[in-house]
Amino acid sequence: MSPRPQKREKPPIEIIKINVDATIVDSKIGIGVIPRDSDGFVLGGNVGVKGEHMCVEWAELSVLIEGTNWDRSHNYNKVIFEFNCASLVNRFRKHQEDITILEH
Repeated sequence: MSPRPQKREKPPIEIIKINVDATIVDSKIGIGVIPRDSDGFVLGGNVGVKGEHMCVEWAELSVLIEGTNWDRSHNYNKVIFEFNCASLVNRFRKHQEDITILEH
């Protein structure tokens, strides 16, 4: 099965989409939070580097928390979070069934 090309989809009108992502290079974690409105206009954001050592899932969870903090500080009514950590997405979707605990 070959990967499908991905394209950014605009959120519905009056909904903010916040893209979050993390990367790990040489034991440093780069994080990015980019909020956009329904026209694709970037509303601000946050980027940074953390020196902590953690696994990929924890890094992705950390940047998702950064995104929720950004959202709360701007008081948006409706928000969609977009991130690419499949294991976390599956855990959120199956939160009633999945009782695993993230390893630290």
